[in-house]
Amino acid sequence: MGESVVEATVAQWLKKPGDIVAAGEALVELETDKVNQEIESPSAGVLVSIAAPVGSTVSVGAILGVVGAASATPPVDAPLPGSAPQPPGLGEKSATPVAEAMAAANGVD
Repeated sequence: MGESVVEATVAQWLKKPGDIVAAGEALVELETDKVNQEIESPSAGVLVSIAAPVGSTVSVGAILGVVGAASATPPVDAPLPGSAPQPPGLGEKSATPVAEAMAAANGVD
């Protein structure tokens, strides 16, 4: 978005909570009076929540949603006998606000 743009409207979410996303994959489309822009996921994981629903007006740097680490917890019937134990840290949640990607797209630190 241009430097003079200070707010945008959430036009549509391209993913829904629970969807797996790749780093750089488009999550949400924002529109302004000047431009429409897709905001990409800043990291790979799962779209945990949406903070700015369709139709809401958001400022540059606002939290749009949260992408968290994909759970590495095995299903109830796993692990298979003889399988290696799960490395420490897998399955722990870490969240990255989508707003960081929006700010980066606007050149805001």
